Amino acid sequence: MKFLKIIGLHRHSTLFGLIFLFLAQLSSVFAQEKDSGDPGVRPNLEIIKSEVAALTMEIMKKSDVSTEQNLLVKFRTSDTSWAVRNALLETLKRMKYNVFLSSSTEKQEGVSLDIGLVETKVRYGPAFRESFLGKRKTARKIEVAVSANIRDARDEVLFAGSLSRGFSDTIHVGDLPD
Repeated sequence: MKFLKIIGLHRHSTLFGLIFLFLAQLSSVFAQEKDSGDPGVRPNLEIIKSEVAALTMEIMKKSDVSTEQNLLVKFRTSDTSWAVRNALLETLKRMKYNVFLSSSTEKQEGVSLDIGLVETKVRYGPAFRESFLGKRKTARKIEVAVSANIRDARDEVLFAGSLSRGFSDTIHVGDLPD
């Protein structure tokens, strides 16, 4: 206080203190904005692969196909991404199926799994702040749909349909991919 009296600012010390605290808080908020928020935020691709794996397990459970049978997998569309294809094939292998790609198989006997469509969508909502000086956040929604049919060696349909799953969370805007 003596310093403020010497330079003639003792009357305004409360005001200057409040301004100083506000500016310090504001600068820390801007520093946080540049920081990449939560280190535990899962990337979109990881979530999509996880959802494809869950859908694959659900399809196989509904079809009641034995793991002792050969599974001939065919992707009917060429626009299915490599990540989605790999997630599906990895899941089938992890479930102990004997998996063959029908395009590379010569007259294998077994159950046919035809994947007609795999659709993935990633959407972000508008940015918002939970508090006046808080980090900017956005709602993230990821949807995955798989359309497939499974037929046995006699062409009996064991499963036909489309299944979908969704995932949603809230992430910091700084965690969005560039």
